[in-house]
Amino acid sequence: MTEGDPWWEPSEEDPRVVSERDELLQVLEEIGSMIPGDRWVRSQQIRYLGDIGRWPEAERIARECPDKEGWWCHALLGYVLHRSGEAVESLASFSEALDRMDPAQAQDWRDPYPLLEYPASKWLRNPGELGPAQAVDRFWALADPLFLTPGNERLSEHFARTFAFTLFDDSVLTMGLPWGSAFEQLLTRYGFVAGWERVPSEIGDGGLRKVVEHHHPESRGLLPPFEALEDPAGLPEGVWVPDDDRPRTASAPVRAPLIARGEAQTAVFRRSGNLLVLASYAVPKDTVLRQRRPQPASVPGLGFLSPDRTPEHRPLWEPSIEGFSPDTLSGLFLLADTGSWAPFVAFGSGGEGVLQVEAPPGGYLLSVEQWCPAGRWGSRVRQGVSAAVIPPDVPHLSDLLLMDRGETLPETLSEAAPRMRATTELHSENRVTVGWEAYGLGRRGEPLTFSLSLVEEEGSLVRRALKRIGLFRKPPVLTLTWVEEGVARSGPRFRAIDVDLPRLREGRYVLRLEMAIPYRSKVMSNRRITVS
Repeated sequence: MTEGDPWWEPSEEDPRVVSERDELLQVLEEIGSMIPGDRWVRSQQIRYLGDIGRWPEAERIARECPDKEGWWCHALLGYVLHRSGEAVESLASFSEALDRMDPAQAQDWRDPYPLLEYPASKWLRNPGELGPAQAVDRFWALADPLFLTPGNERLSEHFARTFAFTLFDDSVLTMGLPWGSAFEQLLTRYGFVAGWERVPSEIGDGGLRKVVEHHHPESRGLLPPFEALEDPAGLPEGVWVPDDDRPRTASAPVRAPLIARGEAQTAVFRRSGNLLVLASYAVPKDTVLRQRRPQPASVPGLGFLSPDRTPEHRPLWEPSIEGFSPDTLSGLFLLADTGSWAPFVAFGSGGEGVLQVEAPPGGYLLSVEQWCPAGRWGSRVRQGVSAAVIPPDVPHLSDLLLMDRGETLPETLSEAAPRMRATTELHSENRVTVGWEAYGLGRRGEPLTFSLSLVEEEGSLVRRALKRIGLFRKPPVLTLTWVEEGVARSGPRFRAIDVDLPRLREGRYVLRLEMAIPYRSKVMSNRRITVS
């Protein structure tokens, strides 16, 4: 039986277990000296050393593996390095192992098919314009849990799980059962077991021993959904979030076992033919994160929200955090949907801030991330960005920017950026500032008519369908209209307005701005918000 519980903690081991494990390791070492190079003995040594986090010893044994074992020794070292938190070095060892394998076996190792829900697995078998190898490459590129951490830890995790079959083969598990295909599926999908507990027998069980098997309490579903695989640039906001509600497959990255849903607002502007992407971020509101992890030292006043969960209190199987930075790192990444791994990126530090990056027009997967190495947690927001080339004389609008109110309205984007809110969630009767840029206005100085409205988003499919054909439309809960004089210069024109929200019920809304110019088509920009 397998359980996942975010509040479970491994209890202190019984001294008898510690003593008998140490005795077993001593016996295995003696046997290994008598039959040097025996694969089964080496496997059990690595297995039991890993249970208690003695990874330096495990690495020494892995590096002593004779080259005559071929790919297996390189994969063994890759396994140990991954479990030690060295994803880059692990992938290098696994790459060497794959090169030495039979090509069909190497292809099976890279195949993510067993991890996927039906829509994603169907796409993998028929990926449209992509070839099969390109589809697999896209999957693993997007599967990287945090682009901030070195290497692709989800790929090295997959290889480590696949290799671990050989460590458990021809051995009895803690549950008293032999290794078999059912346990291979569990290992492939949910990873390594973090602990076991004996459960008292109940009346009628006939004295049958019950063992509960726990996977990592912080593991979550992190893999890309079908929508991200099919069209990364078209991925809607809020679709790809860390999932702890019985996901099909889960993982807890070694460098950051707890990955939370990030807190961020993003907006796209234009600069000299390029896109200028802004992202404002803050410490996530994730309940599990705030209970299980200390908050970053660089966020004033937060301190440790749960003093008993300091970084020193870590499970035995996790590598040491000695020497790791207590600061929180941040990053804004744009990955082109062409499949090329050459992201446009900006880095920062601290629990909150604003990042910006320029990139050519096109389609991208956007990722706003935070990572606290010593705190062993991360967060991310991932969604699509798609912005085509627009001629400079064609009117259009930027994304809408939600800002905190100030004494005066910002007059430029550089003045507005520091006031950018790190969330699109608002409270009823909030007072906010909304900003945007207008482009392609030309030099004719035509008057500009702006209309800002707030409309409740329809929840059901039926209501949305009726709305599309004009049979059911709710009136806006807020409407503002005004006229401004045109400008006699080209280039971006930044505008901002203070908005006092009326009393609203909780739910999803669309903030919509329309700009009308005489004898030219209207242009529009939308911002989805949540009222809580």
